[in-house]
Amino acid sequence: MTLRSWSLIPAACAVLACLACEEEERVPPAPGPTDSSNSGENKRDAGSKDDEDEDAGPPPLGESPISFCTRVTPPAGSAADDPIGTYLTMPGDLTLTRQVERWNDDCSKLRLILEFTDGACPTGLGHSLTFSFGYQDFVDGVVHGGNNAVGADAETPAISVRYVRPNRLAKHGTWGTCEGAEGQVVFIEAPTPRAGNYVRARFQLSLSPCAGTTGDPYFIDGAFNLLMRTSATDVCAAIDSGF
Repeated sequence: MTLRSWSLIPAACAVLACLACEEEERVPPAPGPTDSSNSGENKRDAGSKDDEDEDAGPPPLGESPISFCTRVTPPAGSAADDPIGTYLTMPGDLTLTRQVERWNDDCSKLRLILEFTDGACPTGLGHSLTFSFGYQDFVDGVVHGGNNAVGADAETPAISVRYVRPNRLAKHGTWGTCEGAEGQVVFIEAPTPRAGNYVRARFQLSLSPCAGTTGDPYFIDGAFNLLMRTSATDVCAAIDSGF
């Protein structure tokens, strides 16, 4: 599938509505998580309590001494009506209802992890899309406002992505930038990830199967709009904030 490009129009930068404004709480890190092709999906998955015991969480990305979870209210209209919300247009069977910001535990290689899932705070139900960004890459401008190319982890380590479909789904497994990927994350403005700032982007990604998963790549299309509640200095007091 051909990846399309976006023009970042000034009007988009004026949208300041955060869709994740309720049920906020500190949460423990989510646990870590096979057939494939993303065709034939016709039912949105927001999870259910009956699924909670069997669902695997996203792949491990390091212990998170500090994290923050907020509820996401799915947009009432189309994505065109709300270009900077938190939602997915593809795959068609996942409705995002929860988002989490957290940090890994290595101050020498600090990463900001943004997790978007079904279910509710604190733990979600395992159908998830997770972005991991190198904190120093924000400081150095490697991750910047506008278009950021996404490839395999070995090629573009500043941005790592995992998409997990739990065992309750007919097509399940993990796709991501682990082996190969192409696409883009387009930040609406230059991202400054610290408490009180919004981190907002649109994305289109073609993610390859990771180890243990077979089949075709998964195409992911959507956006996130997250108001940061934590800062790098909450995790690593001595780190240079850089902003």
